[in-house]
Amino acid sequence: LADWTQDEEDEESDENSSGDEGEHSEYHEQDVASESSFNSSDEEDSFESCRKFTRTSSFSSLRWSECLGKITSTKTDIERTNLLTLFLAQHQKITNILMDKTGDNSTIFGRFRLGLLQVIQVTVFAGDDKITEQVIKSELLKACVSVFFSFPKNNIMHQVVQDTVAGVLQRNDDTLVFHLLRGTELIQNIISALQDPDFERTTHHGHILLMVKALTESSSASLWIKKGKLGAEWEESIKPFLSES
Repeated sequence: LADWTQDEEDEESDENSSGDEGEHSEYHEQDVASESSFNSSDEEDSFESCRKFTRTSSFSSLRWSECLGKITSTKTDIERTNLLTLFLAQHQKITNILMDKTGDNSTIFGRFRLGLLQVIQVTVFAGDDKITEQVIKSELLKACVSVFFSFPKNNIMHQVVQDTVAGVLQRNDDTLVFHLLRGTELIQNIISALQDPDFERTTHHGHILLMVKALTESSSASLWIKKGKLGAEWEESIKPFLSES
């Protein structure tokens, strides 16, 4: 009887262990599926790697898009669109929060504002025409670009914004691309950053170079910049970095 009881307890222990492993595996898969790389890679920490554009592009923004999936007529997708629409309805308040520089907000970006950037990233990659139209009518991307250059030491925030910018350019949605170029000061800010004698010492120079690369690889963006008033200055500013790639 003792042997039978012991065997039964061993079986229950194995089942519990297997269940725990399965549960852990399930949670692990969910983490991987929803991952958005918020930390710089080892290559970005290396100045030489950043200078030579060792990384060809940033793919975490595309992972966001793949996780979101395509908008269909299912109830879940409709609810998702409705939620994003509600978020965008408050775009002016969100922009004001992101741009606020009163008190400690002038030096500390904070987790709440970081969370807003992540929701903006999801919204930009929703793949819904109505959502895209609302994004373009807002100044959310302009705010994203602005805080990127206003807080030069917030590496996690830089990763989110850089992924968002690179993702817009890689998706080749001309509507969003032109909104990014016309509706923000991205090009002006990048030129100013590249011309800074201390640019190589800044913590976000790797992210800036990746955005430069994404801009040069986008045919629509490259043509728009070339024909614009900053075209010549842009080419002169990026030349030292592209020549070493």
